[in-house]
Parts: sequence; C-alpha cells; structure tokens
Amino acid sequence: MMEPMSVTTSRVAAGYDAVADRYDSAYDDPVSRAEDDALFGLISRTIDVRRARILDAGCGTGLAAERLQPPPRNSLGIAISREMLRRARAKLPAYHFIRADMDRLDEEVPPGEYDAVLCLYETFGYSRDPAALLRAFHRRLAPGGTLVAMAITFRRMASAAHTNSWSAGVVPSGRPYTALELGALGWGHGFEDARVAGLNWKLSVVAKVAPAGA
Repeated sequence: MMEPMSVTTSRVAAGYDAVADRYDSAYDDPVSRAEDDALFGLISRTIDVRRARILDAGCGTGLAAERLQPPPRNSLGIAISREMLRRARAKLPAYHFIRADMDRLDEEVPPGEYDAVLCLYETFGYSRDPAALLRAFHRRLAPGGTLVAMAITFRRMASAAHTNSWSAGVVPSGRPYTALELGALGWGHGFEDARVAGLNWKLSVVAKVAPAGA
C-alpha cells in the first residue's frame, strides 16, 4: 500500500492529474517527436527490448511502453498520478501499471529483478534523494543491466518555451542537471560505464551494472 506522500510529491501528483488528458497531445509536435525518436532510438540500441525485463519509473501515460513495445509480461510501469495511470491502462490494457512513489521503490514496488530501468523526461528531477534513488535502481537491476535516466538542463529551465509551456503553473518543474552532475551520479552508486548524451535541451545518462563475475 502506498504511504502518505510528501507535500512536494503530492503537488507533482496533483499537477499531472490535472494535465493527464492533454499530456500525450502536448508531446505530439515536430520538436517533441524528433526528441522522442532520438531518445527511443538510443534506448533501442542499448537494450534488447524484445527480451528485456523493464521497469519504467515515472511511466506517466505509458509513452515508453507504447513506443518500445516490450513484451507486456516483462514490463512494469510506476507513477504517482492516478489520472496518468488511468490513461496508460486505457491505452495499453495488456501492460502492468501501478501507483507508487519511486523514492519508496523498495517499499512500494513488488520485488523483482530487471534488465533495464527507465526514468525518462523530467521524472528523475523530482527525486527527493537522487543518490538513494540510484542505489534503489541498482538493487533492482540484474548483473549487466542498464539504467537510462533523463533530466532537463538549466538552459531548458530558463527558456521561455519551458516557462510558458502547456503545463506551466500546473505541474512543478523537476530539478535541472548539468551533464557533469548527471554523469557523476551515473558513475557512482554501483554503476559503471556511464555515458551522457544530449537530446536538445534534455540530457540522458546510460549507466551499466557490472556483469556477473566481473
């Protein structure tokens, strides 16, 4: 059962509840589609999505499952917004989505080992303790597993496009990161071979868990 959320987490959940019905359409523009093509191309080159067991932390309306099409039995999506999850379940009834706080991963997400953990869009920036979250992700990853986490940049935070976006004033912004900060987080907490890639005004880090016997 989900524990009572912090004030910050409650605000994030309420914000995404409010925009759930227009969330997908807000990302259906040429710039967002190009960013998503680059993001999911990176994931597809890094992870064998046809076989991988995938945990999507901050799954929202299920965009990652919709784009990547992993086998439903291998996929779990978690989010804190009831309305975003409602949309995800309506679009992708074969997939498993649950309401959970990623900062309480060990307490709220059923035990299981995954080949890949995804934490996309602004989700990672909402963590109240990113170092502890990365350690929790590491515990859930199988030897040789992969984390793909994203964050927005300070440039994005300062841009008029972000300030005046469809969700401004409704959805709190996640914490921005520099490439150096995101890379340093990726290299720590048990991960190795962390690589940071730029996707327009967003950053992604791909970090690997050491394979068995390494």
